[in-house]
Amino acid sequence: MEFISDRISVVKNEEELSIVISANADKRKNRLMLAWLLLWSFCGVAIVAGFFQADDKKMRLMIAIWFAFWIYFEYIIGKAWRWKRFGKEIVKVRKGELAMKKDVRGRGWVLIYPVREIKNLRFHEDKTPNWVKKFGEDYWSLGGETLAFNHQGKEIRFGHQLGKDEQQKVMQLLKKYLQINARKAEKAEEEAEN
Repeated sequence: MEFISDRISVVKNEEELSIVISANADKRKNRLMLAWLLLWSFCGVAIVAGFFQADDKKMRLMIAIWFAFWIYFEYIIGKAWRWKRFGKEIVKVRKGELAMKKDVRGRGWVLIYPVREIKNLRFHEDKTPNWVKKFGEDYWSLGGETLAFNHQGKEIRFGHQLGKDEQQKVMQLLKKYLQINARKAEKAEEEAEN
């Protein structure tokens, strides 16, 4: 195993590649996010308790609307904290396939793409306005994918919040192993036809 950076590890041999990209785990920021999550949870419980004590229908309606807002942000903050604390992206190239998984404590969907159907592996250029982009770069945000490729007309993005150097190294490895696996898949098809 070798390390590209403090958050990216690589295992490779002649034909197979495995890249693990850990979430951007700044321990200090994670503790602050956990404190934010706990305080947000406490405030929500306190406000909802007021729902049962309110006599006015308008006050109850206002608390119910606020509760919907609270639930949404409770989910968003909790999901971001879990990702930053336990999340990692796993990218594997082997047997003519690229497998990707966004893993949180062993859970997540594995998406498989045949190597021959992958087109235009590139650095992802986010075309959204700069003021909108800033929201995706925040620590509590789950956005900020830096690499992409096309598969059956869809753009597949990955590599959350990678630095320029990390992007370059991951890109070089992926291109190399995608080519090796594409050639091998092509040979296997030719042999099957003959």
